Amino acid sequence: MQETHELQKKQTWYQQHQISLKQVEEQEYLSYCEEAMFRIHILEQRLSRSVATTGHSPVQSICLMFSTFNSKSNLYWSAHTDSLCE
Repeated sequence: MQETHELQKKQTWYQQHQISLKQVEEQEYLSYCEEAMFRIHILEQRLSRSVATTGHSPVQSICLMFSTFNSKSNLYWSAHTDSLCE
């Protein structure tokens, strides 16, 4: 999950720089983490709900969710997950 990966990168960055951060930077980091964790939670809920209601596997549910996006998103998704959703 890209969102989780980005959060982990930001947490690693924070651990390396926390001593020298200004208060504003630390607040920005905390806000970012809060927003990212909220987005991750919502995505996990949607995936869980999709799996429960459709009976599809998590991977199938993800493919179905992304297939409803607009064509530009589909092109991005298709380019990165063709073999996954076949």
